[in-house]
Amino acid sequence: MIAMIEDVMILFFNLLIFAQMITLKDQTRQKMFKLAAGCTVFFTAYGIAVYVFQFPMVLSSLLTMSLPSLVLFWLFSAFRDARFFLSFALADTLSLITASFSKYLSLFFPQGEIFFLGLTLLLFIALLVFANPYFQLLKTLMRQVEGGWTSMAVTAMLIYFVLGFIAAYPTPIAQRREYVPVFMAVCLLTFAFYLVVLHSLQKTQKIVEQNIQLQQEQKIYHIAYTDALTGLGNRAAYLERINQLERLRKNGISICCIELDMNGLKQVNDTLGHAAGDRALREIALALKTVFLCRQPDSVFRVGGDEFCVLLSDVDKAEATACLNQLKNQLKQSSQTLGFSLAAAAGVAWVQAEESIEATMIRADDQMYKNKRGEQHVSETEIETITS
Repeated sequence: MIAMIEDVMILFFNLLIFAQMITLKDQTRQKMFKLAAGCTVFFTAYGIAVYVFQFPMVLSSLLTMSLPSLVLFWLFSAFRDARFFLSFALADTLSLITASFSKYLSLFFPQGEIFFLGLTLLLFIALLVFANPYFQLLKTLMRQVEGGWTSMAVTAMLIYFVLGFIAAYPTPIAQRREYVPVFMAVCLLTFAFYLVVLHSLQKTQKIVEQNIQLQQEQKIYHIAYTDALTGLGNRAAYLERINQLERLRKNGISICCIELDMNGLKQVNDTLGHAAGDRALREIALALKTVFLCRQPDSVFRVGGDEFCVLLSDVDKAEATACLNQLKNQLKQSSQTLGFSLAAAAGVAWVQAEESIEATMIRADDQMYKNKRGEQHVSETEIETITS
């Protein structure tokens, strides 16, 4: 009778540990009831196999408990990959270590079986209380991190099978008392190893949370500094870039300011609709990205409805001329894509000594409007004409 209680208690706590470690797909009452009912059937089948039909305990445990519970929890698990098998191996390893400690300590007491029952109950309860925060941590990490669990699962399963092999081969270790201290030392080493792993997972969780927070901040930054229509930097990004370049001016770098204004956007909106106007703006933005962003990232901005700014550092007039000529070709290609003419007036100015970048942008803006009134487009204007 006591032997049966011992078996049932160990198996019960083993399933309870596994239930705490596994992440269920959903935890509705109906699902939990089915899970509990399945475990009850397994317990009953094990008892009948061992104590009615006198089947070997190891074989009965495998056929009526281990394999069926593995399939049952697999069906209810949210993860059907290495994370599931890692949880399974960890649960069985912890149960094996706890039950082994109780069993081997009870060998040295006169009332061994009674002592074993009490000690087993106490150790399993202590394990559940102590390890539960780590179980929840592991479940949280499994939800946050999808990859990288295969090697851990293989290692955990290997440790479990090695411990089981040592405990049972060639005869149960309870019959080889001289090896009990060695086996208990191996169990302690395994337990200590898992403690180190769990502490490492705790640090990993903090890193994962920091990465998630960083990604959220990057998304917020992107929203705050990006024009939604074109994907270019917006006015906030433009002002931030000016502040950066003002600091870099101390190193003596040259700064080129280009103001561009799309020609005929109102006419496009009035005749072809705002959707066509949006397509035109996106095509101009794409042309600007193609020409300038490959040279200097974070250099192109949409600062108004049809107004764009380019801020370049360490460029000369020859390079600026090449950029504007390339932009001219890009706009011609875009016109063919859109089916209507696409052009922009431009004004260019270099920052002079003792002059702020904002003041230079005003000069470039003035030049751009002069060119616009004179119907000079970026595709028609030489850089010497629009440079002051």
